[in-house]
Parts: sequence; C-alpha cells; structure tokens
Amino acid sequence: MSEHLRPSDDFRSIVGIRSLHYAIRRPDWHLEAECRGAGAELFFVAPSGSTAPAIAMCQRCTVAQQCYDAAMHGPEGKPEPDGIWSATSPRERRQAGKQAA
Repeated sequence: MSEHLRPSDDFRSIVGIRSLHYAIRRPDWHLEAECRGAGAELFFVAPSGSTAPAIAMCQRCTVAQQCYDAAMHGPEGKPEPDGIWSATSPRERRQAGKQAA
C-alpha cells in the first residue's frame, strides 16, 4: 500500500474545489511559499504514511507564519481540518485552537 492517499472521486472533488478557491483567491504570500508547485499528495498523506518530507519543507519556508495563520482560520473560521500546514498536523491545530479559545 502506498504511503500517500489514493485520490477517490470525493477526495478529488474536495481538492479540486480547494484548488479552484485558492487559484481565484490565492494570498500574495503563496508566491513565496517553499511548497509552491509541490503536489498535494506531499501534504495529505495516509495515516500510515510519513509527514516528515512535508514538515521538513515547511520548516525551511519563509512564509510559515502566514501559512500557520491561514491554517488556524480555515473553513468556518476553524483550524484547517486536513493536511500539513506550516509543519502542523490537524490534531496540533485543533489543540492550539482550543488553547487560544
């Protein structure tokens, strides 16, 4: 089994909607992001997969703080529910959101 998620029709539609959203309303800091051009599969891995490559890329990024801020104010003003953002997992973002509340 691959360590990366196999896109299902549902996953592709979610990624497609998010990609469209960001293509239309992409913040300026995205142009400076270390992950610019990297595939989504690097940041959305299966539970048995490794997030180390994504985290390493995030740790080198010059706009990690902007990414973190965006991840903490994701859909409906809640932490982004999926993927690695600014070297944080969904669980880490949920915990940080609870501590900030």
